[in-house]
This record gives sequence, structure tokens and C-alpha cells, in this order.
Amino acid sequence: MRLNKVERPDPLAGMGRVEKFIAKIAPAWALKRQYNKVRLAESKRAYESIELTRLRRQRIDSRSSDQINNVSVEKLRYQARYLDENHDLARSVLNTLVSHIVGTGLLTFPMVKDTSGALMDDINERLETLWLDWAKLPEVTQENDWGKVQRLACRSWLRDGEVFAQMLKGNVPRLDHGTEVAFSLEQLEADLCPVGFNDSDEGIRQGVKKNVWGRPNTYYFYRNYPTEGAGESVIGGIPFQSVFIDLSQVKGIVAQNVVHLKHVDRIRQTRGVSSFASVFNRLDDLKDYEESERMAARIGAAFAFAITKTIDYAGEDADPNRFREMDLAPGIIADNLQPGEEITSLKNERPDNKITDFRKSQLKAIAGGTNSGYSSIAKDYDGSYSSQRQELIEMSRVYKVLRDEFVTAYAGRIYKGFVEVTRDQGLVDFTGADPLTLFDAEHVGLGTPYIEPKREADAAVTQVQAGFKSKTQVILEQGNNPREVTKQIGREREEDNENDLVFSSDFANDSGNVPSGDDVTSGNQNDVETEDPPADEEGADEENADRSNVSDIEEYEIGAVYRGADGQLFEYTVDGFVTYDGKAVAV
Repeated sequence: MRLNKVERPDPLAGMGRVEKFIAKIAPAWALKRQYNKVRLAESKRAYESIELTRLRRQRIDSRSSDQINNVSVEKLRYQARYLDENHDLARSVLNTLVSHIVGTGLLTFPMVKDTSGALMDDINERLETLWLDWAKLPEVTQENDWGKVQRLACRSWLRDGEVFAQMLKGNVPRLDHGTEVAFSLEQLEADLCPVGFNDSDEGIRQGVKKNVWGRPNTYYFYRNYPTEGAGESVIGGIPFQSVFIDLSQVKGIVAQNVVHLKHVDRIRQTRGVSSFASVFNRLDDLKDYEESERMAARIGAAFAFAITKTIDYAGEDADPNRFREMDLAPGIIADNLQPGEEITSLKNERPDNKITDFRKSQLKAIAGGTNSGYSSIAKDYDGSYSSQRQELIEMSRVYKVLRDEFVTAYAGRIYKGFVEVTRDQGLVDFTGADPLTLFDAEHVGLGTPYIEPKREADAAVTQVQAGFKSKTQVILEQGNNPREVTKQIGREREEDNENDLVFSSDFANDSGNVPSGDDVTSGNQNDVETEDPPADEEGADEENADRSNVSDIEEYEIGAVYRGADGQLFEYTVDGFVTYDGKAVAV
């Protein structure tokens, strides 16, 4: 085996003169200096955005979300409430979001299934009946129905960043549930859960006790609103946040009975932050700018004209301190001017013509920062059908995301508690139901309105016919109850038949959909014509002598509609032919 000589690496290679000199007397120091030089060189190869220059300031914060919220979440909450009360634009943003997320209130349709996956209509109808009755008096004060409860919760969530509710089940001292179901809600604002309540030994962070995995175990709430009756403990409407919390004024509620809807942007964030947090400065600036322009316009409108004096002014005998007043009226003739005086009109150039474009650009930025539609908050609906449709589609997706978050953390949790109480009280018999589907339900908001109803309704019909959607999906998208719609249609058709009324809404009455003559069609929109046998086949003419007669057709499709020789419509069922109104016949 032959070995090749290899040069020993120079340990001082790459070092500068200073490091080489230091290495001879202090190798460890030289090595540390060289290591730091390499790290410094590597840092310069990082992203340009982290380089600090005189033109680019860096805003770096390595604190956790809870550390940041300790000093800011309450101030943001108070500022958001002030804007809601005093700024029309902020109020428009909240009104728009609330109306699109919950509207008049999310409709809840129970979807309990059996083990085979089929819907159990009896159980679902019973649950729906109890739910509609409970929705009239859902909360402890009995002042708001379920729709109002949802709107208040949604507004508090968006404005304050979070909202709480306690679920009260069964017999509760001095509480009248008001409905057959012993279940009520106690709505709680974010102020009632003290952000300053922290105890690392007990795992309490910002009023919430968590286990080692970060899951809430207990929520702590003030028994009364912290500023009510506090007197000197309130300065400027903002309560003191002391590190020390009077435990006698705080009660703990287990997490399974607390609904906590919060707006968070970071993982394991304990408390929610206002949706206005990123647009506060823009809202304040725009409000001040509009007020300044409005004031300038008022001042400009107050000036009428000025009396100027030329070098020929000859009013020597006039008192220079005398206040001169002139009555203005249409067609006035100023005939009391002194020699050398002239009237000059003052031109009012306020408001500035550019304010509209500037305000529009600011509103678009605010709409983007708050997940609201520009057209809705600005009440500006100019534009073509395509542009309006594009905004409607884009914003409907945003509202759907927010609605899903609202349902998951708030409405869905409450519905689950409601079903648990109905089961414990024995108000609903869940025999045969799949336990995994007991709490399943469709929570449907207001339907998306049509911009061009005929065009979009035709699109829905096409999708249903092509099998891309079901009728149930279309009805749900419009914010209606599929079961109730089906029942109403059935009742209407029965009444129409009893009174011999004919409407094109009933497919059987639409002659354009059921061909006449020799065609034999099924009861759908696609006409399927039976083919005649070849003419040269023996006996073919005799077989086709009366194709319009139902009795001449050898094979029939169950559920299909056929037309007889006299034009009468028949439906073929497993029991034979029946007339289209359900009466059995012999064919």
C-alpha cells in the first residue's frame, strides 16, 4: 500500500496580522477574535431588510404575545370603543362586518345522523323546535333574543378583540331560564377578566389558568364591573391595573362552561386584540384631516368680500375704528363706499378638490386592514357589474372565514351546550343516533344577494342540473331552511291542485319541458326521445302505429313521467302507473 504525503494545514491561515501576533502569546484569544470576525462577515450576507441605516428604521420586538398584551391590550380596547362611539367611519366598519358575519342571526339546522349516515328527521325537527323556542330568551337578562346576542358578541369581538360568555346549565339559584330547556348564557365583556391577574406558580396568565400544555382550565372574572362604584380608582375613564388583585372580588369558572371568542394573530396568545389595532393611526389622522377641511370650508364660507383702499382714499374725516356693516341681499348695489374704496370678492377654495381621491385611498387601506369591503364602508357603489361582482366574491370569502371563526369558537360551542342539556333533561330521544353526530349542525348566515338575479339564478339552475350542487346547497347559500322550503313548496302545490290553479313553477305544468306528440320523455329537463325501429324491419310500421300510447311501451323507468295518447301525464312507480297528482290508474 502506497501512502502519499499530505501537507499539514496551517492553523493560522486566514488570520490577519493582529490575530497571528496574538496567537503566539494567547491562542484562545486569537481564536475567539477570528470566530467573531467570521460571524460578523456572515451577518452581512443576511437579508437587506435587517440592515440599519439612517433612512430605514428597524422595529424589532422579541417579546411574546402575552408580554406585549400586558401593556397594550387594554389601551387598544379603550381606544377602539372611543372610535366606535365618536367616529362615523369606525362605526361603519363595525356595522358592515357585523351585518355580513351574523346579520339578523345565524340560522342553525341540526344534522344528527344514524350509524348509516342518513339524517334522522324526527330528532332534527325536535331539536330545531326546541332551539327556536330557546332562541327567544337565550340569556340571563332576557332582554335580547339569539340574533341580538350574536350581534353584540360579534361587535365586541371585533372592537374589543374578545368577548366571553358563561353557559349556565340546569338548576341555578335565583335564575329563571325562561324556556323549556334549562340553559342560559351570561354575556361577559373583556373588562371583567383582569389582564393584570398573573400568578406563575399557579399557571395563571392574564386572568386565565392553564395547564402545562397551555390549555385553559379556569377563567377568572370580576363579580362586578371593575369601574362601577370605584370612585377615585378611575382616572379619565381608565381603571388602574394593579399587580395585586383582590381575590374576594374575583370568581373562577371552569373552562368547559366558558365561551371565549378572541381575535389572535400569534400562537398561544391568551387574550384577543382589537381588529382596529393596525389602523388606529390612519383613522385618527383621517378624522383630524376631515375636521380641518370642514372647518376651513366653514371659515371660507363666512367671508363675503373685502373693502380695499387705494392711494386715492379720501375718507379723512371717517373714524378709522368705526365698524362698518353692510346688508347683503341678491342684486345689492353698494353706494356707500368712500372715495378710493373698492369691493373685492373673496374666493373660497375649500374643500380641496383633491380630498375625494385622498379620502378614497385612505378608506381602501382601512378596509384592507379591517377585513371589510371598501364599497360597503364608504357607501361608494360606482363601477361596472364585473368590478362589483369581483369585490362581492372576494369579500364573501373573507366574511366566510370570519363567520367560520365565529361559529367554531362561539355559536358552535353554545349549540353543543344546548344539545347536552336537552339530552340530560330527556327532552330529545337520541336512540339510534350516531354519537359522533349529536352536535352536528349547519350554521347559516344571510345569503349573498344577487347583483343580477336572473343571470345568477340561471347559473344556480345549471349547476344543480349538472350535479355540481344540490338544491339543499343552493337554498342554504340563500340563508334559508331547506326542510322548511320543501314543505312550503309541497303545501303550495297541494293548494294549487285543489283550486285548479296552474303555475309554471310546477314542472308538470311547463309545456316547454314536457314534449307533446310522439316523444316519450322522462321528468327532467333533458328530453330523451325513444328511437323508432328500422323501417325495413318486418312489422315495424304496425308497432309504431300509436307511439303516443303509454300501454305500447314495454319498458318503463321508475320515477319517470310519460304522456299518454290523450295528453294526460303519468308517473311510473314501483306500484304501477299513477297520475301526476298521485291518483292510481290502470294503464
